Amino acid sequence: MKYRVSMKSRDRWPLWLWTLIVFLFASLVFAIWAAFDLRATAIASVGLFFLLLYLSMRTPQEIRVDNDFLYVGKAKISRSFISGCESLNGPAMARARGPGLDPAAYLALRFWVPHGLKIAISDPLDPTPYWLVSTEKAPELIQALQK
Repeated sequence: MKYRVSMKSRDRWPLWLWTLIVFLFASLVFAIWAAFDLRATAIASVGLFFLLLYLSMRTPQEIRVDNDFLYVGKAKISRSFISGCESLNGPAMARARGPGLDPAAYLALRFWVPHGLKIAISDPLDPTPYWLVSTEKAPELIQALQK
């Protein structure tokens, strides 16, 4: 009988990123208002609002663990090919993203998430040595992968 493992993680935009993007969009709307009429400003405001909603819903990646597979965004790998996991804090993640990066690694990074997970891959047919994934819930994902 198969056991059921289920874990989902979705890292959304932090408040500082929301604030930055809202102020950038507001300055763009203000520039449109200064150059054009009120109707163009209203159209641009509505368009930018919907663009902001679309981007906020589209950019967080979903990480999911089930019985047989690990899903990171649109990528998936069988759990039988995962040979180990390592939780990375801020400095370790920065080192793994920078000078310690293997060019053949699969990257699922989000710049607003400082922590991550390094997942070692043992598939002899796959040249990818590991996956580097940004996530705030690395310990929970490691625990779900070890079940």
